[in-house]
Formats: sequence, C-alpha cells, structure tokens
Amino acid sequence: LRSLKLSCDGKIIAAGFRSSITLYDTETWKELQTLAHPPLKGDDSKDERYFMKFSRSGQYLVSETHEFNVLVWSLEDGKLKAVFDGHIKSIWGLDISSDDVFVASGAFDKTLRFWDLRRADHKAGLVSLPERTYTIAFAMGPPVLAAAVRGHGVWFIEVPTGSIIAKVDTAANVLLRFSATGCWLVADSSGGNLTCWSTADLLSDKIEMEQGVSVKGQGITNFKDQ
Repeated sequence: LRSLKLSCDGKIIAAGFRSSITLYDTETWKELQTLAHPPLKGDDSKDERYFMKFSRSGQYLVSETHEFNVLVWSLEDGKLKAVFDGHIKSIWGLDISSDDVFVASGAFDKTLRFWDLRRADHKAGLVSLPERTYTIAFAMGPPVLAAAVRGHGVWFIEVPTGSIIAKVDTAANVLLRFSATGCWLVADSSGGNLTCWSTADLLSDKIEMEQGVSVKGQGITNFKDQ
C-alpha cells in the first residue's frame, strides 16, 4: 500500500498500490472496483503512487506515476480517461477543478501544468515557477489554482490562461488547503504556524495591485503550534 484518499462525500476510499488502485465502499467496506495501471516503460517497483485526488463531483480520480505522468480515471466505468505528460521531475501536487473541466499538476521541475478534459489533443497549459511547488489546489467557482511555491509564498493562477493574478507573501512551503465551501484558504508558514485567509479578500479587486499582481501579507488568523 502506497497511499490512501477519501472521496469528498466520504463514501469511497481509494487505496493506491504498486500497479493498481482499489476502491472501497466506506459503508460496507466491500471492494467496488480495481483500476489497473497501464504498462510502464521503466521499473514498476518505483511506481509509488503517493498522490491521488478525487474530483468534487466524484466522477473522476486523478493519480500520478514515477514516470511523471498524470492519470485521469473515470469512476463511472473504471476506465482510464486520459494520460497527461510533460513533467520531467516528481509530481507533488494534483487537483481537478470544481466543474470537472481542468486537471492541474505541480512538480519539482518548477512548473505547473494544466489540461482541459474536453480537448482531444491533450495540449497542456504551462506556468514556470522560480522554485518547486509542494501543494496545489483549485478554488471553488471559476478555475483559479493556488500553488505553494517554495520560498515564494502562495501564487494564484488563472486557468486556462496561466495568468498570475495574485501572490500571497508568506513563508508557506509545503501545505495549503481550501475549505469545503471554498471560502477559506489555510497554509503552513514559518515558526510552526498555520495562517488562514478569506478567499474573497485574496482574490478581490479591492486589494492593492502592483504591476498587475496583488500582494497580500498577513492572514486574518494565525494558529501557532503549542
């Protein structure tokens, strides 16, 4: 067993193994289906599958491979819907937009990539970063992607244009999460703190703009590790 992920409605658990993903019903704990991994070019013992993400609708599951590919599974029939490539180093962040249209990934190659599931050519959007990213997350509503960029705070990217619409000046390095309603964003910061921001305030046109990019500092609430 390499990883576990609970669906947004709490009804399904995905268990990632070396060469497959098994889905279980959380009420009966019975196996629902197994998603068989496509053949890999290299040594499949390296396929750790640490990262998986359910779509909010429960229609898709996204996972990654040691070959730096992003896999999109349809949970309606258990089939592999798409395989996205382009990264050249380990993928550390995956998410799918709330409308099930865009899939995004962040990697140690200092790039963010995103794909439109409606496009047959699977052409990727690309954003280059100054450092690697550890965590990404789509906001609710219009597709805006938040990325925790090592040493550079949290960046907000409009998808699919790739435009950087805001930066939060914080020492967040690893983790960030939106609340279930999308109203709040929580990120780690230096000194063992968690900082919470109002999403509406972060993305509001009212905050000061500097060369087209808004810069926001302290969050409204800080939780210090005791």
